[in-house]
Amino acid sequence: MKGRFDTKEVDKLCAYLLKNGYDILEIQEGSLGYGYTICVPPFPDCDWYNYIITEHYVNEWCSDHSVRRRKKLSKADQKLVDNYYAREESEVVA
Repeated sequence: MKGRFDTKEVDKLCAYLLKNGYDILEIQEGSLGYGYTICVPPFPDCDWYNYIITEHYVNEWCSDHSVRRRKKLSKADQKLVDNYYAREESEVVA
């Protein structure tokens, strides 16, 4: 997926991914959109794609997003996902 997408298009993608069982992890909150978001498949060992959504500033009223599709997450992104799940698990226990 190349190019820049507005928030409505990313909303449609996220709705589709949620319907198919993906987890949508907001790693960094965005100002107008999705910030830095990683969408991971429901089963870690399945052959599905991961989606990385990054918000890009345009002006005070508008931002757009880039969407990257990857079979395997980079080490840095995998660490962010692991930390997200660990933090979420510790909040449930506490």
